Amino acid sequence: MPTQKEQYDFLKWYLKENPAKKLCDTVKPFDYMVGMDRFFAFRNFGISFEISPKDCLYVLSQVKVYRQVAGLDTSQFKGIDWHLKSDRHLPITYISLPVFSRDRKTVFINRAYHCGGLCGEGGIEIYVKTQGRWKRLDTGYWRSWIS
Repeated sequence: MPTQKEQYDFLKWYLKENPAKKLCDTVKPFDYMVGMDRFFAFRNFGISFEISPKDCLYVLSQVKVYRQVAGLDTSQFKGIDWHLKSDRHLPITYISLPVFSRDRKTVFINRAYHCGGLCGEGGIEIYVKTQGRWKRLDTGYWRSWIS
């Protein structure tokens, strides 16, 4: 399993590259559990992406453990516009803990933005590490939703 340092190092980079207003300290779970046999494979936007069955099991084991994590240690992050769980005012942005492949070269992160009853968007973003740098796969949100 990835260490907390690996998770938070990725999140620090991620939040620097993808600033979020009113970021909630509550962790967004991966709640896309239907059809997991094909969950980590897709071919669209001219991109083909798939992880191995072993990586799929590794990713799913993290998802299961992370469901028990309630919040982020906000002291690890500087300069973030935190929106605490106890403050229920909108808009609010949620992110998951990053979920890594076994080789730590692919990361999945679930992000959601809520701005009202029928206002919001979210989904899973995929990042791949090449030549020592993270790069988002140009797919927009994957397994996305919008209201």
